[in-house]
Amino acid sequence: MPHLKSMPPAVASRTWPRGYRLLAKPPRRFAVLALAGVLVTVAGTARADFIGFDDSNSGGITVTTNGFYGSTLVLDNRISLVNTNYTNVSSVLPKGTDITFTGAAMFIVPPSNFSETIVYVASAGSAKPIAELQLSGTTGTIKGVAVQNLFGTFIGFGDPNLPGTIPSGAIINSTQASFDVGSLAGRIVVAVETQPQAAAVPEPATLAGLLTGLVGLSMVSRRRAKSDSYQPPVVRS
Repeated sequence: MPHLKSMPPAVASRTWPRGYRLLAKPPRRFAVLALAGVLVTVAGTARADFIGFDDSNSGGITVTTNGFYGSTLVLDNRISLVNTNYTNVSSVLPKGTDITFTGAAMFIVPPSNFSETIVYVASAGSAKPIAELQLSGTTGTIKGVAVQNLFGTFIGFGDPNLPGTIPSGAIINSTQASFDVGSLAGRIVVAVETQPQAAAVPEPATLAGLLTGLVGLSMVSRRRAKSDSYQPPVVRS
């Protein structure tokens, strides 16, 4: 069973299948990317592949990856993020649509079969998702070498397919902790950044109250305008 000490309280008590876990939230802007280069040295030492989804900007969703030498990471069955020396590569995709991904990483310890749905919320106790990550993995071999196949779907803020409530059985993540497949000896780090933009969206009740207030101010302004423009009748003798 993976080490759970660094998990958020909401998921720390959950029993996890062998081979993956949640790690504490990395610093903003995927500071964990720096680890990917540091952890990769010579064969037999620690290494990490990485995929991150940054949905915190209005211009699009930035997908960044590093590694995946077993099979290049492919987005939406059309965009291949290729790197040959463990440098970060990225692509910006439109907001409001699902992003599918698939790839294979070598030297993951241990590779495993799993399927999980991770729901991101703005704060602990919130029941409204602001992002969802559907993540699955299978074991395989490429040219006789064991690999961890990774595939899934990222559903970001504003996507019509984002559920309005938390799906049954989903992992609730209020700290945007990264999802770790494997172990320190060899792993895939999956990170999501999405929370900041959610605060700007008013709740329906708040929006209704705002509209009511604006209508009231408009009516008061009209009454004052009529009062100011009133001229008393001229009495002629």
